[in-house]
Amino acid sequence: YEQTCATEKRRKRKRGQMEDPKKFVMINDLVCEGCGDCSLESNCLSVEPKKTEFGTKRQINQSTCNKDYSCLNGFCPSFVTVEGGSRRKRSGAGLDVAGLAAQLPMPALPKLDQPFNLLVTGVGGTGVVTVGALITMAAHLEGLGSSVLDFTGFAQKFGTVLGYVRLAQRPEDVHQVRIDQAGADAVIGCDMVVSSAPKASAHYRRGTRIVLNRAEMPTGDLVLNRDADLRIDDREAVIAQAVGADNLSAFDANRMAEVLMGDAVFANVMMLGFAWQKGLVPVSLTALEQAIELNGVVPDKNRAAFGFGRVMAGNPQAIEAHFAPASNPDETVETLIARRMEFLTGYQNATYAQRYKAQIDALASKLPEGSDELMRAAAKSLFT
Repeated sequence: YEQTCATEKRRKRKRGQMEDPKKFVMINDLVCEGCGDCSLESNCLSVEPKKTEFGTKRQINQSTCNKDYSCLNGFCPSFVTVEGGSRRKRSGAGLDVAGLAAQLPMPALPKLDQPFNLLVTGVGGTGVVTVGALITMAAHLEGLGSSVLDFTGFAQKFGTVLGYVRLAQRPEDVHQVRIDQAGADAVIGCDMVVSSAPKASAHYRRGTRIVLNRAEMPTGDLVLNRDADLRIDDREAVIAQAVGADNLSAFDANRMAEVLMGDAVFANVMMLGFAWQKGLVPVSLTALEQAIELNGVVPDKNRAAFGFGRVMAGNPQAIEAHFAPASNPDETVETLIARRMEFLTGYQNATYAQRYKAQIDALASKLPEGSDELMRAAAKSLFT
């Protein structure tokens, strides 16, 4: 493709320096069959898996989409284009984030008797470098010594990014900018895959405190293999084993940013607020808020994102009610079948739903008691 760098294009559009096409591509997940051909045609990581009640489908991540529309080359009937409109932005889901954050107790911040090593991990194009810059600017405003070294690899969207942030009481106490192996005191893990990779985990030790984003951000494997599994739970377990389960906290920052802010681009600033409230960032609240203001990029929204992160760390019950579970793994087979019959009745008619039920009943009559897992698999497979 002969076009501007994807990351640079989105950056210029956000700053109003490049035209942002008023055309959006979306996927109707009820039509999508999850074949993954759109990913193969576009080779784009903004075409993401979406876990639904009816299986894994695909969705367009509007926060990272570059609008080159190559995903339309798959000519799939599940794709919908919207022209002339704009995305509706959510605003805090009606929550008073400033009021909720003001009720939180101040965390005990690490002392800087010796240099403090903070590792920030994530993927390119999502604001990982910004997190490190905000922390070091806050340290500068407080007169502390600080350094940041970003390893961004290739300038590509979703490439591995590591940010080495070192903080000390005085500038002369920061003698090197890299963090040694097993030398991280704290980690802000903005992506689970990068955080569990050897380049990042080599810096962990028993006692390293870490906050993790559980969002499933796509990798190259998902382009080539439609059924690829990032194994988020396994990755989190490996990290917990390395640092100690009591030293790890995790939540889905991307989903939280989408629900509360309308855009996943604020996820990493939420991670920063979450980490600060957990006591992982040894700079003051006032300095961090000043750094967000000086950054100059939608400071009001970034302050709100930072506040939501703090609330998620200190009072998660206040916002968890706004997150409906994606699925209910504890539902009975009968409930699963009944909901699919209701769907088929609305889709066509009751006779069509009964044809589905008759085949399920025929299988059930031939199975022994306690065959719920097989029945569950049959109910899902026959429906699709």
